[in-house]
Amino acid sequence: MLRHLLAICLVLISCLASEQTHFDTKLPDEFDLHGYQLIHFEGLDGRQYGSLHSQLNFIVAHYSSDIFRKAAIISFYDVLYASSVQAMLSQILSQKPLGLLFLVPEKLTKSEIFGTYPDVSNWEELQMILSKQSLEIPVYFVKEEEQTVAFYNEQREVAFLKATGQIRSQNWWSQLFSIEIPEFVAFTNPGEATVQEENTVEVFYSLLSFSSVPDSNRPIIAISASYDALSIAPELSIGMGASGASLLAVLSLAKIFNEVKHSKRFNASDFEYDILFILSPTASLKYEATQQFLEILKTNIRESIRLVVCLDSLIDQYNNIDEQLLYVHGLVTELSEKFTQQLKLTVGNKNEEQRGVQTFEHTVYKDKGIPAITVSSLYRPYLQSIYQKYSIFDSQLPCSQQLFKLYTSIADALFFTISSSTQAKLPIDFLATALPLSFLSNVTALLQYTPRSPAHHLQKDSPTTNTLYALFTQSAHHVQRMSISLKQSPYFYPSPSVTIHASRVGARGLELLVFIGTILYLMLLTGIAQHLSREKTIKKD
Repeated sequence: MLRHLLAICLVLISCLASEQTHFDTKLPDEFDLHGYQLIHFEGLDGRQYGSLHSQLNFIVAHYSSDIFRKAAIISFYDVLYASSVQAMLSQILSQKPLGLLFLVPEKLTKSEIFGTYPDVSNWEELQMILSKQSLEIPVYFVKEEEQTVAFYNEQREVAFLKATGQIRSQNWWSQLFSIEIPEFVAFTNPGEATVQEENTVEVFYSLLSFSSVPDSNRPIIAISASYDALSIAPELSIGMGASGASLLAVLSLAKIFNEVKHSKRFNASDFEYDILFILSPTASLKYEATQQFLEILKTNIRESIRLVVCLDSLIDQYNNIDEQLLYVHGLVTELSEKFTQQLKLTVGNKNEEQRGVQTFEHTVYKDKGIPAITVSSLYRPYLQSIYQKYSIFDSQLPCSQQLFKLYTSIADALFFTISSSTQAKLPIDFLATALPLSFLSNVTALLQYTPRSPAHHLQKDSPTTNTLYALFTQSAHHVQRMSISLKQSPYFYPSPSVTIHASRVGARGLELLVFIGTILYLMLLTGIAQHLSREKTIKKD
């Protein structure tokens, strides 16, 4: 009889526990989240950075809740309005979560969200911080979709109810048997990322000669820039990154000096140097393409180069373009000094010889015995191997008038350097015609809205490389495309996009309780049946 009463009590307690701890969730038992993994790469120091693991199979909770041995979910807006991004991330990681899920908005370009959120520096700072971490946990960026947002809001509500004491576990019984949270396990296993063994990219270059004699082996000054930019979630990269200003500078300079060559206002015999314009990818891959380009380039051209001016990130996002300085890094020679002295008159710069590990492109040329300098808005290169801004947003470039001022200043310095005259200067009316503002605005708009290839850098014959080639041919003549085969990239390639499955789980203690209660209840019914059967037998006897 005692066991019968116990079975009834267990069933009633389980039903009561379920009724008292029910949380009204509007989510289905299963749904999918769509996201991308944080980049995984190897730095110049040989260490691996970013998200080192991809497998996810953990309960997900709001980052402000108890996330020990769970995956934390964090919204774009949480980061946007945080007083200190570094403190926020440190606090989250100190709780030892097993994964991070960052919700990103549907609109990923600054140009689209700029009006609503004028300051996204916190979000960009978070990305920079993440890129410098070696995270032994999976980190994903999840798109804001209807169910994803509902899931986040539900977890945030539960975290608030817990924090205010409206939901709490006071003893072992409630901890074991209450359903405080409609918990969901997120799981995905795209396979651990592997190093890409071989990729083919392209270097674009154009030699502008002021001589009427072909292959005259005149001395050359080269202008080089990188055209790849990297997002910390590469498949979310849209348009140009921080290298966009230098890319546009090469196109602008090529356009100006091709106009100089064909203008009757200038005498070709006054120019002592020809100009080689170069657009190279893989700045984010230790400039491997630049290294191979120099090895493949015709010997007579390579040996004629007297100076390379490498254009790095020319726009300092934290300073007004009218107030910022351009710094010159690299070996000071008589020719580079001539260029930088003229640059001082228009932009201002500071010479600084960097020592130790470098990430500026001029070191690649220096290693090949070619004098080179880097012109950059950065006083020092970033410590890790990639110098671009790790942003999933477009660069917010200045207006065309400001870009015109910057590019014509560099053009003036270059014109002075290649000329035999000590008074050489480009007339402002000529510059206005050679580099119309409409050209700058059109190219900027085109680059900003050109989708990137779904890879860590731009591959040969991708839509973006073909667009760049077409733009280059509009600014320069006889543009060459050189294919470069990268034997080994320091990047690890996870699946381009990942579907994360979320499945609801109940309180296992309660499930166990109901199961035991049900078994005992069946035993109760069996006992009653046996008891009635025995009574019938006794009556018959």
